[in-house]
Amino acid sequence: MTLVVGVDAGASHTEALLAADLTPVARRRGGPGALTPAGLDQAARTIIDLVTGLVRHAGGGRPVDAMVVGAAGAGTEASRARLEAALLAARVASRVQVTTDAHLTLQSAFGEEPGIVLAAGTGSIGLARDPRGVLRRAGGHGWRCGDEGSGYALGRAGIAAVGKAADRRGPPTALSERLPRASGTADATALLAWAREADVAVIAGLATAVLEASEAGDATAASLVAAAAGDLAMHVHALLAYFPPGHGASVAFSGSLLDQTSAMRRAVLAALEPDAGRILVTTAMVDPAAGAVALAAQLAA
Repeated sequence: MTLVVGVDAGASHTEALLAADLTPVARRRGGPGALTPAGLDQAARTIIDLVTGLVRHAGGGRPVDAMVVGAAGAGTEASRARLEAALLAARVASRVQVTTDAHLTLQSAFGEEPGIVLAAGTGSIGLARDPRGVLRRAGGHGWRCGDEGSGYALGRAGIAAVGKAADRRGPPTALSERLPRASGTADATALLAWAREADVAVIAGLATAVLEASEAGDATAASLVAAAAGDLAMHVHALLAYFPPGHGASVAFSGSLLDQTSAMRRAVLAALEPDAGRILVTTAMVDPAAGAVALAAQLAA
């Protein structure tokens, strides 16, 4: 029997799936496991603890044969290599491979077939397998250099709009009440002070309040959502360039910002309307941890 583990390590939570001969055995969820410049040890510890507990709970008495981890923030070879080394040193799996969380989504949605994945949660990234089987990427450069259209980008833009409104450099907005309430602060001044110390995932959590304000008719929030949706649509548009003219592409959405009921999903679909003749947005359920299991089975073979 071949035991493999697939891990989806994100900024808000980490999910691990244990499978025997590709048959799911057990699944567990833990804390954040995304890679950050200062958070490699914490990400490794989160993953190690989660996988160790998962295997023990399932009655496993030996390390798994292979483990694939898709981690947010693992966009460079150097970051992937460091996490792989830390996980191999812990001996929770005989073979370990680290990739991006978007790669897991691509595998889950399309297997080895061509397609495009747009993932947006705390961060954002686009990933495609072109008709020749080559992996292509757009975005995913992290909150300092990119992550356009992400939850962080939308939350930060909302905070900036509140600051402009407070300075009378921007129009009044319902965000001046909604964002302090969502962050547990008293007013715009307290919100801005809070934001200077808040981490990326916490600021990303304000995206929900921006979306709600947009849905309620606030013009400022609506403009921010439209801009973020346009940024996300640009990921898809860039990846479409790798598909020959006349060759359509299936597109899958992933991440908390683009779930089936999200206002952001609707806004992105509207922004993608000019590309409608070349894309087909799939509504199939995407399971990144299952995608990691499929990749781990290949690694173990």
